[in-house]
Amino acid sequence: MKSLTCYRALAGTATVLTAVALAAAGCSGGTKQNAPSPSPSAEVTAVSSPSEAPSTAPTETATDAATPEVTATETAAADWAPEAAATVAAEWLAAQLVDGTHQETEYDGAMFTDYGLTVDTLFALAATGQLDQAGAIAEWLVEPDNLIAYIGDGEMALYPGAVGKLGLALGIEGLNVTREGAAAADQMVAALTDRLADTGRFQDLSEFGDYSTPTGQALDVVFLAQQSALGDLPADPVAFLASAQCEDGGYPSTFNDPEGCQSDPDSTTVVVQALMAAGGHEERVTSALTWLYNFQEADGSWASMGAVTPNSTGLAVSLLSQVDSEEARGAVNLGLQVLATWQLPDGAFPAAAGGSAGDARATSQAVLGLAGVDYLSLAGLVVL
Repeated sequence: MKSLTCYRALAGTATVLTAVALAAAGCSGGTKQNAPSPSPSAEVTAVSSPSEAPSTAPTETATDAATPEVTATETAAADWAPEAAATVAAEWLAAQLVDGTHQETEYDGAMFTDYGLTVDTLFALAATGQLDQAGAIAEWLVEPDNLIAYIGDGEMALYPGAVGKLGLALGIEGLNVTREGAAAADQMVAALTDRLADTGRFQDLSEFGDYSTPTGQALDVVFLAQQSALGDLPADPVAFLASAQCEDGGYPSTFNDPEGCQSDPDSTTVVVQALMAAGGHEERVTSALTWLYNFQEADGSWASMGAVTPNSTGLAVSLLSQVDSEEARGAVNLGLQVLATWQLPDGAFPAAAGGSAGDARATSQAVLGLAGVDYLSLAGLVVL
């Protein structure tokens, strides 16, 4: 892999950065649920709310002095280790796989193969070092029928957001994908080049129109950086992506929103990683990080589309775990604390406040925060 400005390739397998991230954070122990839609390129995160864990009465002491209330949730959180929690959550995810290869989503009483969630599961498993299971998923994804169903056939349909997401996954070191998988990644670079408009936007090819998003464009940029292919393009997708920044410093979930630019933490988290991978956009990155810090709730969570979610919190924590600053370390520590209160006894994370059942999409993205592994880390890129 060619050298990238401000980056180096990680040696060996997809390294789990948990211990480093947690030590830096001073921690112990080291999208909407999508129904089948016309455009799988719109890679969005689940919108869910944290569960409200029940608490017990204040702990009694032998003295008459007033003592702070200590809830069962707080006690559990004090003994909670993010690295172990990430592994348990990933194991729960693996148990949800159909035939050990893919995820399904129920919609309107029927079950559908959920390719985007399947890739999210692969990311979570790779982030926790479960590369054999992640590799089995990768091999299933590059089977011709599955590949076409997810990214399109290139003639009637092609969805760049899905291309970048899957291409990034196939490039994770240690998956041991077959030659077919490696060839698929090479073909994806060519496919993205074909869908690059003069403006620098990767556009959907679809009878339903163009639903490409900043998140999808950002995943494309990270994938191309992983493949050392950014310098070979006829237009600049990074400049187009960077220019989508809102006045407050964040990035929106859609391009050209008629209601105006509305910053979203999920989009901002992924776009920042793309700008970091490309290099040369330090001012925009700093502004976006500042927005993320300011948008964090007092309890350490982040809200997307009006709902506080394990998804948004996990994604933000995964990025900030790589940032070397006191502000980032403080934000990560708070984020991990609130994630601890949301994890269910079986290791999963719920999709909504008060939920008692695990949600695969929420869990997959919470795992990235727990493990301290972002998309750049999975791609084999890390900030120096």
